[in-house]
This record gives sequence, C-alpha cells and structure tokens, in this order.
Amino acid sequence: MNLNINLDGVEDAVIRASRYNIKVENEVKEAIKQSANSIKNKARANVRTKTKRLKRSITVKDTSRRAKVPTGFAKTVHARNAKGGHHGHLVEDGSGQRSGPVSRFGKNRGKMPASPYIRPAAQQEEGKFSGKLRRIAERNEII
Repeated sequence: MNLNINLDGVEDAVIRASRYNIKVENEVKEAIKQSANSIKNKARANVRTKTKRLKRSITVKDTSRRAKVPTGFAKTVHARNAKGGHHGHLVEDGSGQRSGPVSRFGKNRGKMPASPYIRPAAQQEEGKFSGKLRRIAERNEII
C-alpha cells in the first residue's frame, strides 16, 4: 500500500520560517547592542575621574565566543584596555586598607572608597532591556 501526500507550499513555509527566525535573531542582537552601548554611555557619565583615562577606557566587547553562544548574543561593558583605565575595578568596588611595604614617601597607601559607575548604569538599563525582549517575543506575526 502506497500513501502519497502532496503538500503544496511546504518549501515556501520552511523558507519563510527560517527568514522569520533570522529576523527575530537580528532584532535580539540589535537590542543587546543598543543596551550595551547605553550602559557604556551612562557609565561614562557616572564615573568620576581626574584624568579622563578611565572614562575613555569604558568600552563594549563582544564576548560571545567566550560565553559559547552565537555571535552577538553576549556583550560586556568593561573598563580595562590599552587606554589607561586599568584601575576601573578599584573605583567600582573600592579597596580595603592596604598594608605591606612602606612606600617611598614613608606611608602605607590607604583605603579607597567604592564609587560605582557601571553597576548603576546596568541596573537602570535592565528594565528597558527586558521590555525590548518582551516586545520582540510577544509580537504576533504570521509566517
């Protein structure tokens, strides 16, 4: 017994579905990129510096490969690069009382208070980002 089923338009539906997935994927990537850049700009506005090196060193980096996710789905806002902002973690988190050898000026270098700049920027953007993703997910498009 042979059963033949003719499904007209299946190939077209498959092509349209794959295009829809690519479209949604690109929209999610764009939302991630926009949010990361917004965090970067807010962090640059929040940071207090004397020389502006730390402010210039705040950048967005694509960390998709390290996170083992598809390209564009992981971004990191950080302040460590060749522009001289290698002390960003100390400004963000502060430091404890440092002891050890006496400096050449005869003093131990003291405690540095925390002055967060990236964390508040990320917290401000968190709600906006989840709203963007919710709008993308809830969109009712017929394939």
